Amino acid sequence: MKNESIHYLIVHISGRQLQLSYIDICYMKGQGTYTEVFTKENRYIVCIGLAKLEKQCKSFGFLRIHRSF
Repeated sequence: MKNESIHYLIVHISGRQLQLSYIDICYMKGQGTYTEVFTKENRYIVCIGLAKLEKQCKSFGFLRIHRSF
């Protein structure tokens, strides 16, 4: 049985744990120690740096195109 969470980015926002589908993520923007994650319908601010998220998302086709994106 495969773990379904590998297709989701798990983030903690306002004390809640959310699963954001990699398919729905359009781009991410670094803001110091925070990152804004932009999906097709929403924007989330997470307490994870862009470098860490980049490592988690790389195998799903995400590329870093700028120091902050």
